Amino acid sequence: MATDFAKDVRERWEAAERADHDNREEAVTDLKFAAGEQWDERVRAYREGTGDGPSAGPFPLPCLTINTIPQFVGQIVGDRRANQTSIKVLPREDGDVKIADVRSELIRSIELQSRADRVYANTFEAMVTCGLSNFRIDLDYAYDDAFERDLFIRAIPNPLAVQWDPFAGDPTARDAEWCFVSDMIPKDEFKRRFKDAKESSLDSADMKESGWINENGVRVSEYWTMTEKPVTIALMNDGKTLDISKMKEREYKGRMFLDQSGNPRIRETKCKYASMVLTNGFEELSDPFELKLHRIPIIRCSGREVWIGDKRVRFGLVRFARDPQQLKNFWRSVVAEMLLKAPRANFIAPAGAIAGRQGDWTDVLEYNPFDASGAPLPPPSAVTNSNLAAYINEAQMCSNDMKETTGIHEAELGMRSNETSGVAIRQRQQQGDLATIIYHDNMNAAMQEAGEVLNALIPIVYDTARTVRTVGSDDAVKLVRVNDPNADEHIDLSVGRYDVTVSTGPTYATRRQEAGAQLMELSSRAPQLLEVAGDLIVDTLDIPNGDKIAERVKRGMDPSILGDDANDNLTDEEKAQKQQAAQQAQQMQQMQAALAMRAATAETELKEAQTEEAKARAMLSAAQARQAMMGGDTGPDPVAIRKLEIDGYNAETNRIKAVTAKDFPLPPEATAILAPIVTQAVINALSSPDVLPAHVADHISKAALRDGVVDRAQADANVQGAIDAANQPDEPEGEIAA
Repeated sequence: MATDFAKDVRERWEAAERADHDNREEAVTDLKFAAGEQWDERVRAYREGTGDGPSAGPFPLPCLTINTIPQFVGQIVGDRRANQTSIKVLPREDGDVKIADVRSELIRSIELQSRADRVYANTFEAMVTCGLSNFRIDLDYAYDDAFERDLFIRAIPNPLAVQWDPFAGDPTARDAEWCFVSDMIPKDEFKRRFKDAKESSLDSADMKESGWINENGVRVSEYWTMTEKPVTIALMNDGKTLDISKMKEREYKGRMFLDQSGNPRIRETKCKYASMVLTNGFEELSDPFELKLHRIPIIRCSGREVWIGDKRVRFGLVRFARDPQQLKNFWRSVVAEMLLKAPRANFIAPAGAIAGRQGDWTDVLEYNPFDASGAPLPPPSAVTNSNLAAYINEAQMCSNDMKETTGIHEAELGMRSNETSGVAIRQRQQQGDLATIIYHDNMNAAMQEAGEVLNALIPIVYDTARTVRTVGSDDAVKLVRVNDPNADEHIDLSVGRYDVTVSTGPTYATRRQEAGAQLMELSSRAPQLLEVAGDLIVDTLDIPNGDKIAERVKRGMDPSILGDDANDNLTDEEKAQKQQAAQQAQQMQQMQAALAMRAATAETELKEAQTEEAKARAMLSAAQARQAMMGGDTGPDPVAIRKLEIDGYNAETNRIKAVTAKDFPLPPEATAILAPIVTQAVINALSSPDVLPAHVADHISKAALRDGVVDRAQADANVQGAIDAANQPDEPEGEIAA
């Protein structure tokens, strides 16, 4: 007697079988058509004479199969393969943009590890062919010798292997409460895998009647159900919501969030779980397996759906192309039959006319030129079949009917049609794309559901500190540390809520090739583009060693154009050298600015000192002139002369200070610039002995030497020049007076 579990399993299986029986039978016929099984068995038996009923004649007639179905299906599948649908995670309440990006890149890594492009392509092709297909999200260990688990996207090769809840109306079965994923395995294999299964289950009449056992083997099915469990949730101080149903109070009491009144936020709710158990329709073959999910992790991909009352009709591209395909095969076979029955003789001759020379004539039809009485007979005349052209025309009309039913015309199939201009061809292609876009939209919806399942399972699977591989939108691979508070950048995958969306466009490789072609064409028209973006253009080209060529091009470009990209691809030593050079350049700029300021200040002070010196010289000259003109026994007043000499010395000292900018310590570069100027000023000053005595000149020269403006040899030369000038005789009084 069946248990409650077995009874529930069988009732649901039979309900799903009844509800979708017609669609599944038609789907089988669609798949056969795509595989080339396109002749009705009764018609084939009649033409080939292989059946028990009447036949067309003593010889088999042609049954040609001109299968064009794969070409129409392949056109849509090819469009899908040429483009790429990307799953994107977006932050929602208290979500983080950085974590959303990591989740998106982690999903791309899961797709790469699962070879998801093949899974998506095969699922899409089955959906286009028969209107139904499925794929799944699996949870498994990352490696055989590891405890860490990973997520995988896996195919369900048989599109009819899944029996769905009849009340699941969503095309992706998002709202399904249960489903079966079944497979028939031989009895010996069943006994080997499930050694603890009851022997009586293999001989049960109920099992055979319900289709769980047949002569081929035993049906083993994953029985998925959605369940709800009551849970108690609480809000924590860090913003997380935890299920505290199975936690001890000490584990969460100090972490709970308290409102203004000091009360924690706790409430009772229900949480959805997707649970699975293996069964053969008679008993459970495995322990239950649960995932905290909002839906069953089996994703349905539906083709076109039409509801007729309470009945759902599902079909794909092949369904309504079957009749014109069958007629095309028939008419082409009839044409071949007519050609086979047509005579092959090229000549007609009376019997005996070519006797002895048969080797010189081939394909000659001989006739008897006389009847029994000896009367002459006319040669036989050929009977032409006037219907042959009609048969060929009918076959051509069937080809057109297939294009009309599928919405795919010559322009999309790469054939020449009535359209001649490029605009007309693109418009016809666009019409075909719009006619079949529903298949792409349904596949995008299925991939979005898969992305939501992956996004929901990520914090469950990746719940410990670990290093994961991520793949960016440009296919760049990175290793990211997650759930590690000690990492440089803490990425906590359990925090926040996130949504999932999808976008479809050319693959990254296709976009790169198209961009490379466009950039090369643009650079040929504007060669200056290579000077500012040569490295980027080369990097876009799909050529061997393109990255190395781009790196060399970048190194030869102006750093001011590269900006922040100038340091890319440099070694640590090169970066250090470049940083040191930049610091030296900055110091040089600062020194030049300070030098300019000092030079301006020194020029102002020099002018002031020159003015004072000029006044002192004028006063000294005037005093000497007055003393010379006055004469007398006493001669010039030595005190006054000494005072004037001191004033002149002070004026010259101020001028030297202005030249050397003593108040501003100068660097060696500035000293080298000012040295010739100051030296010339000293020489000019010392060239006037009547104004400055030798000891004054010696003092000025030593001051210049001390300040580093002139070297020792120049200072000694200046002193000696001043002494020699002082020993020269005075000018005549008349010239002084003048």
